[in-house]
Amino acid sequence: MEEWNHIVDTIRSAGLSPIFPESRVWRDIPYLWANHIYEPSGKCFAKYLFTYITAAQWQQWPQWDDDFVSDIIEPAYFQQTDDTCWNIYWVSVMPESQFAKMDIQQRIIFSSNTEYTRNFIVPMEHLADMIPVGHIRAQPGSKGLQDPVEDWFQKLEPEGLDFCLREFSQRAFDAYLNGVTQRRNILRKPSDAVSAKRLNALKSILIPRDFRPHYYSKEWTIPFQAVNLLYGANGSGKTSLLSAIELAITGDVRGPFATAGSNCPASSNVVLTAETNSNVMVLCPPREAKEKKRLEEELYQGRTTKRPAPQLQNLFHQFNYLSADETFLFVGQQPDLSNIFSKILFGPETSDMWRNCNRYLEECGKNISNLNQLLDQLHKLDAEVPDASPANETAFRAYITASGLALDPDETPDSILFRVETVLAEYDKVKDLAPILPPKALQKDYKEQRAQYTAQAEQFGEQQEALKGLDAAIEQMESQIGSLRDTVQRESAVLKVLREAEPLCKQFSFYIAALDAVEYYRTTTTQAERCTAKLKQLMGFSDQYSAVLQAPLLNSLEDIKAEMRVLHNKDDELKRELAQLEDQIEQAKTLQEQHGQLLTALHSIGRRLYQMEQQRTTCPLCGTAGITRDILLSHLEETSTEGSRQLQGLYDGADRLKNERGDIGCRLKQLGQEQIAAQGRRLALQTIQEHFPQIQTFTDLQQELESAQSKASAIEGQLAEIKGFLQAELQASGLNAGISDVLSSREKLQEQLMAAKIAFPAEASDDEFAQWLNSTREQKTKTLKEQAEELQKSENALRQLSGQRESCSEGMEQLRQKLARMKADLHRLTQLQSFWNRVESITVNRSLSGEALRTVCASIATQARSLMEYTEFQKTKENYRTRMEQAKQKWKRCQLLKERLKGLSSPETYAERFIQENIDQIGQIFLALHSPQEFSGLAHSKDGELTALRNGENVPISLMSTGQRTALVISVFFQMNLATPYAPKFLLLDEPVANIDDLNVLALMDFLRELVITHKRQIFFTTANRNVARLFRRKFSFLLQDFQELRFLRAKEQNLEITRYTYDQSKALEPVGL
Repeated sequence: MEEWNHIVDTIRSAGLSPIFPESRVWRDIPYLWANHIYEPSGKCFAKYLFTYITAAQWQQWPQWDDDFVSDIIEPAYFQQTDDTCWNIYWVSVMPESQFAKMDIQQRIIFSSNTEYTRNFIVPMEHLADMIPVGHIRAQPGSKGLQDPVEDWFQKLEPEGLDFCLREFSQRAFDAYLNGVTQRRNILRKPSDAVSAKRLNALKSILIPRDFRPHYYSKEWTIPFQAVNLLYGANGSGKTSLLSAIELAITGDVRGPFATAGSNCPASSNVVLTAETNSNVMVLCPPREAKEKKRLEEELYQGRTTKRPAPQLQNLFHQFNYLSADETFLFVGQQPDLSNIFSKILFGPETSDMWRNCNRYLEECGKNISNLNQLLDQLHKLDAEVPDASPANETAFRAYITASGLALDPDETPDSILFRVETVLAEYDKVKDLAPILPPKALQKDYKEQRAQYTAQAEQFGEQQEALKGLDAAIEQMESQIGSLRDTVQRESAVLKVLREAEPLCKQFSFYIAALDAVEYYRTTTTQAERCTAKLKQLMGFSDQYSAVLQAPLLNSLEDIKAEMRVLHNKDDELKRELAQLEDQIEQAKTLQEQHGQLLTALHSIGRRLYQMEQQRTTCPLCGTAGITRDILLSHLEETSTEGSRQLQGLYDGADRLKNERGDIGCRLKQLGQEQIAAQGRRLALQTIQEHFPQIQTFTDLQQELESAQSKASAIEGQLAEIKGFLQAELQASGLNAGISDVLSSREKLQEQLMAAKIAFPAEASDDEFAQWLNSTREQKTKTLKEQAEELQKSENALRQLSGQRESCSEGMEQLRQKLARMKADLHRLTQLQSFWNRVESITVNRSLSGEALRTVCASIATQARSLMEYTEFQKTKENYRTRMEQAKQKWKRCQLLKERLKGLSSPETYAERFIQENIDQIGQIFLALHSPQEFSGLAHSKDGELTALRNGENVPISLMSTGQRTALVISVFFQMNLATPYAPKFLLLDEPVANIDDLNVLALMDFLRELVITHKRQIFFTTANRNVARLFRRKFSFLLQDFQELRFLRAKEQNLEITRYTYDQSKALEPVGL
């Protein structure tokens, strides 16, 4: 059929090799198997199954799918003994007209099934674009990426406006407005052009110890291959290896690792070896801007060289490095696509420059508004300045000449004004002291006032000395009175305490009178307390230990322990014998089981022999004659019974030992109870004997208790008798106190004396203490009377001295007020003299009063201000016009800058332009990367928005899944690299599948494989996912030595291990530690 022949031709044109020359048919469905051969090795690394199916047949697909897979796919799948089984593709081809009629859900279900194959449904017209899987063909008209920074710089630099690309500086902006052009040294290409070098592959890298020492604790030399899988847990150092490559090429590391600190790798001397189109080059981190610019021209040739600063790192991330952070930007629910694409395409540096331009644009708007307001204000101010007529300067100078002041008529008005205003200011200081006499009259008045003041001051001094004498006498008398008052107060306090203690004194006197009876009472009370304590303790022991001491004791504690030791030893011996016997039983059971099996076999063999030879009379085992069939079977039965009897004997012996151990256990339990009783008895006796050593038995305890009770009763009788006697004596003495009060009377007296801080003879006997109390009371009474009389005399004398001092003080106060008034008058005259001294340089006529001088100076000041005002009006109008001209110039420069900045396109615009110009190629990559086949391509909507095509409808990118959006950003990145022929031919992919599902991971792997085979790209792929790493190995093992896996493991802190694995298509080769 013509369609099928076209399909076969397309397969061959795609570089696939059909396995058999002609197609085969399964239930009216033609199919063909083809191999994809890797030409350098000649090995097959993928298989393709092509079928041609109509829409009607697809309607029945759920019924025949399982049979087709079982008959066609499974045999081919299970024939594969290597990684080819992971690379089998089922491409179902259908006419375009019928493909459009298919249910999209059915297509998605078919494409999502990856049990044995990766499945595709392809319109026949698009088959050439789909195979090999992952392959893309260059589209005519694909355009490279235009750098916004280059374009902005070319538009701004000729007019000196490129400072807007740098971080906003108010200083730079103000300098521009003031007409100062700021031109920086531009990094330009040297006169001898840099030779073009195409960097084809990275060969190895040397990482020193100072590069992130928390990962790389030693110096590493790591070789690279065409495809490099970097596998290890998060934080094991994979991304750090990519950062080392970035550092070697660009001299910087973008992201959090670029911060300052001890772990910052930017200063490390990484050495990268690379292969170019002409030789091998060695790259070390470029430090200077010129060196970075040279590398930018050498590695990314074709870029414009007239730039404000090197863009090497930006280009590296645009064309060679796709980080996980960039794909993560698409995870949000409503991503800003234009902004995200611009960040990915041009990097953060470009975004920063655009933000700087907008900042300057915003500042232009503010300044234009401010300048407009300033111009309006200056116009108003200029209009408000009046046209003043000239003043009469001749009359002004004639008045100065006739004024009688020391002023030069030829001086400038402002100078004259300054001098007369100085005089007026001085007059204002003293105007409240008017009248201001002329200098001569003022001097005479001052001398007369000064003489009067001196005479009054001498009289005041004499009275002041008299007052000091009275103050000293009063102070001495007040001190004497204070001392007498303290003595009277102290003695009164002592007498008060002694009077308040009178009841205690009487109780103490009774104690002295009945001393013998009181002491007998005290001794008897102590004996009664001791007897009571002893009796209470004995009663407690009796209550606690009577039952223990009365219990019968069959054996001593030592005998019990001895018997228990004997029984424990015997039980251990029986336990060992029982264990041995149980081992014998197990062995006997095993032997009997084997014996039984052998006897059963012998029974069977013997019967069969005698059936075959019924006349046999010889034993088949030992050859003994006279052994018939019945005799042999009887002997075998006896042998089996004997084994059972031996085993039963062993069981009986074990039961006997178990019974003996049971008897021993019962006796040990009984002895344990007896041991507890004996130990309790011993402990009780030990406790009692700590206090009563003479008690040995329960009888001793009872006797001691009875004796204590008898003694306590006798002492209680004696105590009651003496207590009654003392209470009768107290009543007869008329004291309202108890016996205990009498016993503590001296102690309480001493406590009161101590509280009042009254010294007493604490060590004296009771008689001596009583005598001290009586004598002290009499002495204090006499002393108090004498001190009170002396105090009265001193207070009368103090009143007389105070009257004398009051009269003297009143006379002095009158003098003080008079002196104050005279002093104020002198101060006024002194201030006026000072005024005339300060204005002496301008005053010629010494007969002028102060008021007359002020009138002349005020007139001169008024005329001088009139002249100066006219001059100032003229200067103000000139100043306003100058400022208006300056503001107009700033406005023009600000407007120019605003127009130039508004004429720049945003990074988003450049990104949209790149995607629009390359949308067909990006769409082709996107279709190769995303699965299942939900979309048919990419397009721009009528509003200019990037959309995906699904059944002819535009689907906004924001409605895509996270995995599909990630596939889109990866597509843009790959197109940038493929559309830029001068970019280095390696790709660093850091965790690119973090947000991709399993089906899309398969699509990415197939695409990367075609990049390596067709476009000769070198791949660096990192992942922490074990399944992703295993799938990657299955996809690239056909490369043999051109593929390696670098496995990262941090076994311990500060201890990184990197192991290099290589593979063939069936197994891993011997790993090598680096």
